[in-house]
Amino acid sequence: MTQIVDRFIAVSRFLMREIHAKLDPLGYARSIGVTLGENVHFYGMPSGMFGTEPWLITIGSNVHITSGCAFVSHDGGTLIVRKELPDQE
Repeated sequence: MTQIVDRFIAVSRFLMREIHAKLDPLGYARSIGVTLGENVHFYGMPSGMFGTEPWLITIGSNVHITSGCAFVSHDGGTLIVRKELPDQE
């Protein structure tokens, strides 16, 4: 029974994020930590475009972003040297 409740909560959170992204894309982007300038427009939902570290992204003023755009804030490049430098981030 707990797995069903946990799954329901996870699906509910996902749906709420998607609804927030659809109804208020700028508010959604700000809520996850993206810094936005003035006159920014999203064409499409921004829910999947910011990757794992959205707080590292700053978008300037007078920017129009199309659907399908992806901002990559972390590429996992440190994984290559992790064996030699274990505390490298």
